[in-house]
Amino acid sequence: MKRRNYTVGERAIIVLGIRAGMTPHEINNLIVEEQIKQGIKKEDVRRVPASSFAMVKFKYLPNMTDLEIWEHIKHPKPMGDLKND
Repeated sequence: MKRRNYTVGERAIIVLGIRAGMTPHEINNLIVEEQIKQGIKKEDVRRVPASSFAMVKFKYLPNMTDLEIWEHIKHPKPMGDLKND
């Protein structure tokens, strides 16, 4: 299957899951469940790799306001555009 960007819903699940203290396993289970509900074949579902969780948790979220998180969910910034605090 061709690699695709995360959907708005997947980004929301990832961000809210991380902020709520959910484990990557719990977040991935929900993402997979939702993909299957949308008709994606089980062999084609995509899970979020640990490196992506770490990037969101440690690079994106710490310096973002709620409004910036909202904007990230709608239109994620490239890594190069992140604040270097």
